[in-house]
Amino acid sequence: MTVRATGSATNTKIEDTGGSDTGFVGGVDFTKTFEKGEAALSYRQSVIGGVEKGVPLRTQTASLSLRRPLTNKLAAAVSASYSKFESVKRTNVDTDEINFGTDLTYSLRPWAGLALSYSYVNFDDKLIDTRDYYNHIIFLTLRLSYSRRL
Repeated sequence: MTVRATGSATNTKIEDTGGSDTGFVGGVDFTKTFEKGEAALSYRQSVIGGVEKGVPLRTQTASLSLRRPLTNKLAAAVSASYSKFESVKRTNVDTDEINFGTDLTYSLRPWAGLALSYSYVNFDDKLIDTRDYYNHIIFLTLRLSYSRRL
């Protein structure tokens, strides 16, 4: 098992009000590698720019992911996360977001793969109910990679 922790103090300056906020940003990751596959659990807190309302947002995200090879060429993964977004100083943003995803990846070559993935997103605005939404997204992706040793 691997554990990684990060952390720092942050000072957010809010231009339109002239105020500021001191807080904590950081997170912790737990990763467990099995004979076949990997599991990861993480928690993060950060401050981001809120584009829609123009205010800084404090975010908290907890996530879990599992990845396992099914054959030599086929691998499956599943992930889930919960995020909370709140205004740093005001109370005009309070939203929750739930994500769920799964994918199957088929390795065509060491440098190419084909992935079929599904993603579900549920966005819940705690202040304005009419802005809630959910999405179902399906992707078929061709992944190509190139690496060169320097």
